[in-house]
Amino acid sequence: MKKAMAAVMAAGMAFSLMGCGANETSGNNKSQIVLITDGSEESVQDSSYNESVYNGISEYAVGHNKSYAYIIPETETTEAYLSSIDQAAANGAEIIVCPGSAFEEAIYQAQTDHPNTAFILFDGTPHDADFNYSQSGNVHTVLFQEEQAGYLAGYGTVMDGYTKLGFAGGKQVPSVVRYGYGFIQGADAAAEKLNVNISIKYTYTNSFLPTDDLTTEMEAWYKDGTEVIFSCGGMMYQSVFQAAEDMHAKVIGVDADQSKISDTVLTSAVKNLGSISQSLLSDFYDNDKAWPKTDAGTLTVVGANDDAVGLPTADGTWKFAEFTVDEYNALYTGMKDGKLVISNEVDVQPTVSDNTSVDYDA
Repeated sequence: MKKAMAAVMAAGMAFSLMGCGANETSGNNKSQIVLITDGSEESVQDSSYNESVYNGISEYAVGHNKSYAYIIPETETTEAYLSSIDQAAANGAEIIVCPGSAFEEAIYQAQTDHPNTAFILFDGTPHDADFNYSQSGNVHTVLFQEEQAGYLAGYGTVMDGYTKLGFAGGKQVPSVVRYGYGFIQGADAAAEKLNVNISIKYTYTNSFLPTDDLTTEMEAWYKDGTEVIFSCGGMMYQSVFQAAEDMHAKVIGVDADQSKISDTVLTSAVKNLGSISQSLLSDFYDNDKAWPKTDAGTLTVVGANDDAVGLPTADGTWKFAEFTVDEYNALYTGMKDGKLVISNEVDVQPTVSDNTSVDYDA
């Protein structure tokens, strides 16, 4: 995977969303590469997680003359995910991409039901309902070091002068928790460096979808003095961004560069799902439609060392006024060198200095 990824990322990190491919189809047609989404009809145009994966798939497919499609399950259940996987496999899918921990139980079953189909699972590892873990040779799984991206976002926000922060996560799954706990660690480190006191409101919404109630809740946070809210989870950003626009406040996006969605976006904590998707598809097809030994039945953890997480720095995306790109690059180099290590613990709340207070019951 590393070799293919290096080729894909030779031009550097570019965490932008590209338009959907012209050859997209629904999952009803025979396609070699199939994405199973975990959301609504807008999943592949969600300006976030699913769209990032889909754009990576479509770019690879168009460039390598492969047919590709996406399937939106009828419901967000393991049964519906399995039904969609069965549909794709029956239609001749050579490789099926499943983005998110919601697919863990479905892949656990599907890897046995479809031994001649390859799978990519992002942000999860296959297990059954009793959390018995098993991964077959036709599955490759990928986890991201979201805590690094969260740290960078939190650090930059405080260095830019903001002292009243918020974190609104979707479902309390490990990837979201790593983002949130990394955000706290970064904000605290900057608070110590500047010797300022900061406060952080922290909550999980138990959904990745936007709701009027969430907009109202986030508006209440802003009215209470919160200056910036990190919106962490799928399309819930629509509610948080709306609240920020209503209150003339700031937000932090997630998974993809969301700066073009709203002028309220200060930065985005992103992971390069598109490039990782492309590199894995290269691994698979360059090895005659089979996982190479390094990928078969294995887990890859990617982060700063792989240019797989970070903040967007391209012209027009850098919105910090005080925190500079040079300062950001120095932090990023520290992560790569191992001099700056961020805790990825998800079961224990981060330890913070006296400069930082966190309200986990917000």
